[in-house]
Amino acid sequence: MWSSLNEWLWQDRFWLPPNNSWTELEDREGLVFAHPQDMLVALPLALALVAIRFTFERFVGLPLSRWLGVQDQARKLVKPNATLEKHFLMEGWRPNKPQIAVLATQCGLTLRQTQCWFRRRRNQDRPCLTKKFCEASWRFVFYLCSFFGGLLVLYHVSVLDCFLAPRPVPQASTIHWTWLGG
Repeated sequence: MWSSLNEWLWQDRFWLPPNNSWTELEDREGLVFAHPQDMLVALPLALALVAIRFTFERFVGLPLSRWLGVQDQARKLVKPNATLEKHFLMEGWRPNKPQIAVLATQCGLTLRQTQCWFRRRRNQDRPCLTKKFCEASWRFVFYLCSFFGGLLVLYHVSVLDCFLAPRPVPQASTIHWTWLGG
């Protein structure tokens, strides 16, 4: 069953232009081509990147934010109110004026108190400044490493080969693995 599913999934007509087949892309005479099965490496690589991200944010980003003096603002917690909480979760986090008036009368609050409750409740779900800093520092480091890693890989490659070489073009192993990781 697995082999029949595999054969169906990798049909030439799904993945390649007309008049091309997978046999043209088989490795031969020292030429290495990309294979569709190589993409299976992407899933473990993605899981590894998620683990690296959480580790970086916890052990590098958080201490760096403290060292740079990034502080979270103290947020006022909302008083528990089942009616307003139910509306917040079911109907939406930004009710219109007639809904606020109805909710205020149901809860015995003023219009202003109900508006403040929704504003504070919305702010409770927003990420704090430290969390945003950790995520932004991870993105900065990740894209910086990706950029310079790509430059390092492409430094020794002639770009004209991509445009002037007859098709299909074999890939250098460094470009092949960079393509899979990027």
